[in-house]
Amino acid sequence: MIRAFSTGLIAAVALVGVGAAPSYAGPAAGGVVICDVNGDEISDIVFEGTLGATPNLVAIWTTANNMIQTGGGFANAVGYDVQGCGKFDAGATEDLVMYNASTGDVTFFFMNGLAVIGSSNLGNLGNNQPWIVTDLNNNGSADIITFDPVTSNITAVLVTNGVYSGGGLIGTPVGWTPVTAGDFNGDGQKDLLLVNGTTQQFAIWLLNNLQIASGTGDALPAGFSFLENSARIDGNLTDDIGLRDNAGNNYWWLVNFDGPGNTFQISGTAVLGNTGTNTTVAIANLNNDTDPDVLLQDPVNGNVSGFVLNAGAFSSGGFIGGPLKAAGIDFDVVNNGGN
Repeated sequence: MIRAFSTGLIAAVALVGVGAAPSYAGPAAGGVVICDVNGDEISDIVFEGTLGATPNLVAIWTTANNMIQTGGGFANAVGYDVQGCGKFDAGATEDLVMYNASTGDVTFFFMNGLAVIGSSNLGNLGNNQPWIVTDLNNNGSADIITFDPVTSNITAVLVTNGVYSGGGLIGTPVGWTPVTAGDFNGDGQKDLLLVNGTTQQFAIWLLNNLQIASGTGDALPAGFSFLENSARIDGNLTDDIGLRDNAGNNYWWLVNFDGPGNTFQISGTAVLGNTGTNTTVAIANLNNDTDPDVLLQDPVNGNVSGFVLNAGAFSSGGFIGGPLKAAGIDFDVVNNGGN
């Protein structure tokens, strides 16, 4: 049985039990929303890296049908890195979140296709790094969950039209790192998945109005790590959780809830497939349907592939472009789910 635990969690959190541990069957062949900069509801791919002697470049591929449509880029401001993307203004496109680790400043670059058409400084967040981009208050625009690796503070930052509009401290789980946000109990509000890399445990914080209502967790299976995104793949009201083992096999934990208390439980496991050396970097929408898809990058040569899913299983897809790691070139896909 998966068991509740409290190690490293806030003492006030009431921990509840969850359902039976899932089993891991052998994977079948196949594979497992990053950023829509042109407003066509299909994920585009944002990279950050170097070209020759020029550092800190941002490159973008707009895509359709698992193929590159256009490409471009720009030199990022000195000291800034891309931390994710989301819709932060009134436009139809998603925008880039920039963070300066030296100064603590957070700036939005408002995008229209491959062009930066404006910017807005959110303010100085110090060591509170933009960690997860998601809509925390269900108003249709993106907000930010920040994380301070030194203090372990996890904070909600609400954003309206590129300007800070509220938020506050969610919790300080020493030794734990937030992985992704998703609705894990079907109440329409975002919750948090956390992991303790030292103890190899995971925790779920069920949130209500950005406060911890309850929590639960267990040991992460040996050799497994979480993907940095969640997705709703089986048609119910809860987001599901992606995992990968050391052999390249990918799975979904199917999350469900029952009863008036909306109790978190893992109701089963769906086998996604083996992606070999390709690492899942983002949950994407590659074909503008209602099923989430998966974007992968090979850490050795930088090749990027897209795997189109149907009900959480591999349907079609394959190589998109690369190599992006070779002599004089080194670009990584920017993950919209954590760092």
